Amino acid sequence: MKETTQNTTEATNNLPELTGSEKQIAWATSIRAAAIQGCNLIRGTMRPREEWAADQIEKIESMYAACNTLFDSYENQTSSKWWIDNREYDDAAWFVRIRKELAKKLK
Repeated sequence: MKETTQNTTEATNNLPELTGSEKQIAWATSIRAAAIQGCNLIRGTMRPREEWAADQIEKIESMYAACNTLFDSYENQTSSKWWIDNREYDDAAWFVRIRKELAKKLK
């Protein structure tokens, strides 16, 4: 339990305060922390490697920039209701959702 609390705190540091009732905020805080941890995992996998061709690196860097914009919009979402309404997303579902939204942004 201590590790979950620590991860939640680390994931939500420096984020805007959530709005809503006390119960909504408590629930949304844990939902947001899990989602942001998932986003950070995805960010960590999007690092170019030296052995990649220049065009591959350019594409990854473009995706990384779009990914950061998308994640920033999530991180800056202050409505507890929004987080609660989107709570059904586990890490895998967040990944699929993010990929779909990135594909739209990169068209």
